[in-house]
Amino acid sequence: MPIKSVNRVLGHTNIVTTQIYAKITTQKLNNDLTMFDNKLNKVFNDVLYIRFCEYSKTRENLSGRLSDTQLARPKIKNIVAKSKS
Repeated sequence: MPIKSVNRVLGHTNIVTTQIYAKITTQKLNNDLTMFDNKLNKVFNDVLYIRFCEYSKTRENLSGRLSDTQLARPKIKNIVAKSKS
């Protein structure tokens, strides 16, 4: 949020007063960014894990019902169709 907006919300008559309260140290900023990065990494890793599990379940279901030849057949058909055109 812009400092001017904070100034008005807090009702300060002088921007210097707001700046006193808005002062952020380099260490605090570094800590906050590190925490944010950790949260993003956790969410990203959770999404990757969920996608991997979904893919694995789909693959297991298909392999239980279809042979390797049947799984590969659509790929072969596509290759032959592309080579004819």
